[in-house]
Amino acid sequence: MLLPLLLNLDSTAALLVPPGPIPVGSTPVTDNTAYSIICGAMWYACLLPEGEDPDSEIFAKHIRKLNQLINFICTKGIRLWLHQDAAVTLVAGQGLYTFGLTGTSVLTKPTQIVDQYYLYSPANGGTRRPVHRISRQQWDMLSVTTQRGPVTQIFVDPQQLSLNVNVWLTPDANEALGTLHLVFREQVVNFVGLVDGMNFPIEWALTLEWGLASQICQGQPAAVISRCDAMAAYFLQALEEWDAEHETSILPQPDQRMCNRRRFGNR
Repeated sequence: MLLPLLLNLDSTAALLVPPGPIPVGSTPVTDNTAYSIICGAMWYACLLPEGEDPDSEIFAKHIRKLNQLINFICTKGIRLWLHQDAAVTLVAGQGLYTFGLTGTSVLTKPTQIVDQYYLYSPANGGTRRPVHRISRQQWDMLSVTTQRGPVTQIFVDPQQLSLNVNVWLTPDANEALGTLHLVFREQVVNFVGLVDGMNFPIEWALTLEWGLASQICQGQPAAVISRCDAMAAYFLQALEEWDAEHETSILPQPDQRMCNRRRFGNR
């Protein structure tokens, strides 16, 4: 009965028209650059008078501090957008794989490995197999590290210029048909020029601006310093809580492949 009533109303007939598509927004490029972040930080720190721009010397000094701040933030927790799944081609008889500018895989040195698995070749089903990570002590306790067979464990040995990955067992010819997958945490691309876009999502802009303001406000009145420190801590904490796999629940469970023997082996 509601539809005929609405059709009889001249001014409300438009209510029956479905809404149009939601407009697609865009973020201005200038909101995501070293220039905008440095200007914002200097404004918060009361170092930038109204209507003025920093000179090139100030930009050079603050862009260095901004890069240092970003590199430090990356050591404090998960950065999901920096996680990349890299397929490593295995070589029969080779047990060490290095990742860096002079490594067996030439690339920017990853900061960490956060996960790993083995992927069988399509000819062998293309399925996955878990690979476990062991400590240096566990690696040193292995009596033979050159024995060939399926890769079941890796030992990650971070060095200054490369990230070294020792695999055990050393892959044989059949194992080399598949690939070892390493989920790298990549380095953040640092700013070089003022119009370079930051390697952080747009929601990190305030965190970086206030964080830089806290770094450069020394010598300002105590009220300014206190405000910059408090706001930097607030925004960083908020983004730390956001930067997590919160879209799906995580429920720890025992590995059923390992617990059957423990449950029934001592009857």
